[in-house]
Amino acid sequence: MTEMLNYFNELRERIINKQKWEKDRFHVFDYEAGTGKSRNTFRFVGEMTKESPYRVLYVQRFIRDDELNNSVALINKHSGRKVAVGFTGEDSKKAERRILAKEAQVLIISHRMYNQICRGNHKELIEGRDILIIDEYPDLLEKVTLSENDIGYLWMMNYKYQNDLLENLAFSLREKLAYCSVQQEIDKKNEMLFIDFRECGLEKLKIDMPEILKTVSDGRDGTLLLKVLQILTNGCFFYERSFHTFNSQVQFKLLKSNIILDANGFDYRYTLSKKFQVEKQPKFFEYSHSIFHHYEVNTSKKGLSKQINLPEKALDIIHPEKNGKTLFITDQDNQLNLEGKIINYLILNGVEENEAKVMLKDLIRIDYFGNIIGVNTYRDFDNVVVLKTPNFDYLSYALSYFYNSKNDGGHVGDVDIFKHDIVENIRKSVIAGEIYQAIKRVNRDNTRISNMYVFTTNQDAVDMVLTQLPGIQYKKNKLSVNKKKQNSSKRVTVLEHQIEDAKKIILDAKSNGVSFLRKKEIRDLIGVTDKSNFSRILDAIQTFLDTHECKNSGQKIILTGS
Repeated sequence: MTEMLNYFNELRERIINKQKWEKDRFHVFDYEAGTGKSRNTFRFVGEMTKESPYRVLYVQRFIRDDELNNSVALINKHSGRKVAVGFTGEDSKKAERRILAKEAQVLIISHRMYNQICRGNHKELIEGRDILIIDEYPDLLEKVTLSENDIGYLWMMNYKYQNDLLENLAFSLREKLAYCSVQQEIDKKNEMLFIDFRECGLEKLKIDMPEILKTVSDGRDGTLLLKVLQILTNGCFFYERSFHTFNSQVQFKLLKSNIILDANGFDYRYTLSKKFQVEKQPKFFEYSHSIFHHYEVNTSKKGLSKQINLPEKALDIIHPEKNGKTLFITDQDNQLNLEGKIINYLILNGVEENEAKVMLKDLIRIDYFGNIIGVNTYRDFDNVVVLKTPNFDYLSYALSYFYNSKNDGGHVGDVDIFKHDIVENIRKSVIAGEIYQAIKRVNRDNTRISNMYVFTTNQDAVDMVLTQLPGIQYKKNKLSVNKKKQNSSKRVTVLEHQIEDAKKIILDAKSNGVSFLRKKEIRDLIGVTDKSNFSRILDAIQTFLDTHECKNSGQKIILTGS
């Protein structure tokens, strides 16, 4: 017990010793999962309140399953009196709860509520507080996307407001989108193009934005223009025919002392900003009595969609009916399918159907990524099976690089997908972090012989996880699975995009009561400079025009019946 208490001495000092406080950055403590870092933090905070008036804001991942109230109860127990209060979104609607939260020496909130504080809301919750403690990485990244349709709608807004600045904005953005589309089509097919509007001669658009916003009365229109402002202010990536950036209004709020508790201290995002300093801690557990079984098979979302029998192959290897309590982890879409596969497997191996269903409650459980972080329900399970590589979309990794680098004044450039060093380091470390947290849901106190089965081709992520498990026995095997026959899919051409864009512009104009459109306006909006190419588009949409009672007349498309 003394050894475990000493393990957290540095954390305790950072909380109670004012000389150790630092207001400009977070100290990230990477204490190993399962060692009780949250539980010990509650004890340190509770004991601190007996002697010091320091006021604490504690941020935890979830409030579900009474977790918020449990945290409050533990701190109050160690304090010997009621010093801690929990506060939720529902509480924010009640005046008496807001007053209670503001006055509490220790206030416990969720990541979601902290995100609101970082947007500038609920300022009363941090006023006069000294210590900020956050359990796990607080991801403040909020994606902002300006699509091709959004830009088309901007152009339609000009008919409503008759503002030359708005027309210029829509035209310039459409022109930029057309230029970037051609660039990607020709020689940058596998890249996210970074656009800095200060460098491409469009910064005047940002200067014009306050004037444009003054003329807008509709809430939807204002929201769209604020998205445009984020794109112009931050810069953006061009990817999949849209502009993507982050919401720069969401920024970390720090107090006099700032602490993050995160077993995933190896997350590469911590290295991208001076706001974080990782305080490396020694590993507490030793895993030589357990085995990490790595089966090399593609379990990305795309990989799984092409397979027929991965669950059956995995079950034949694991024999979950014979080896203690086992947790299976997949993605939410495959949870029910996997449940059916396990029941069929058990029945084929001599288990009665009713008994098989009971086993799925007692000995075998299925959960999914996005639902397991911080969950202690499986702490007494022996084995864990990871049947899905926890990938996010690549854009989210690229935007993490953009958000952290930009906020720290760093350089941002084009991202070559799966080849950009920083983005790849983010991707691999985030995947590794998800896998590590998944396998640490079981055998939390490391007192059992545990089997960890991970099915993935991502060797880099596996290697990162292995560094967190000192002494673990590592066994690697290849696994062959049956594949579905794939239908060849036709690639959408630029011309087909332009035809669909032209249809969308015409329908939007018609629904907004516009009586006619000039052909040149349509041509400019869809990025066609050659009149003969535009004639091909008009020929292609003739049936569409007839169906919607529109007439191709001279230099106009007349929207009959508008």
